[in-house]
Amino acid sequence: MKVLSILCLTMASAMAATSDPGQTAVEFLEKVRAKNLNLEPGADTALSAQTSESKRGQIARRLDRMARDLGDDPLEVGEVKLDGNLAGVLVRKISGYDPGRMQVFPIALVKREDGWAAAPVPGSFENSGIGYAAMLRQRLNALEDWMLRGQVLDLAVLREQSAERMRRQIEKSLPAATLKSFDSRQVAERFLGACQSRNLPEMLGLLGGLAANPPDDWQVRLTAAEDAVAAETKAVGSWWRLLMA
Repeated sequence: MKVLSILCLTMASAMAATSDPGQTAVEFLEKVRAKNLNLEPGADTALSAQTSESKRGQIARRLDRMARDLGDDPLEVGEVKLDGNLAGVLVRKISGYDPGRMQVFPIALVKREDGWAAAPVPGSFENSGIGYAAMLRQRLNALEDWMLRGQVLDLAVLREQSAERMRRQIEKSLPAATLKSFDSRQVAERFLGACQSRNLPEMLGLLGGLAANPPDDWQVRLTAAEDAVAAETKAVGSWWRLLMA
């Protein structure tokens, strides 16, 4: 019975390791962001052992640039497309209210004996050592095309939805009906209180975030508010001056 229990646990662990390409894609990007990705063959990626040192250097530099794009925002799994031992995953970065900061990262994955592994080049199966047979090449091209189209389309949808998502968050802190009932003194006092408590949704509501047509300088207001709230206390002076202006 004990042997059977151990066997069941082992099988469950193996299934978990091989059944979630989405989570593998997020873990890959987290390692890229932390700059602790092991690019040795057989380690953190599906990098082919035949990859030259110069090519590995090019990949490492590309991943360094991606680390900057990832920033500190949380990641979530978007759409996943499976094709046998191959997969494509769209990973979203949607934290915050600025649509310009939203991004979608396409990650190609290959299933190995010990589970899924991300291809070293984002959005491509390049240098994954999985062969170049004609039928396989067609499958790879189809998945790469899907990731490229999906990245563009998903990002467009995210940005279109950003304004409505922001309004929903603002309404939780400051309902539109409440805002309409304020006089100018109440608006100013509420804004100062929101700044003091760093309540970003309420700050944005008082800056015009609930308006059907945002102010012409909305992007400036949004950026100033987000950066002021995110900044460390000792360095907030310039951001708060811009915001209060």
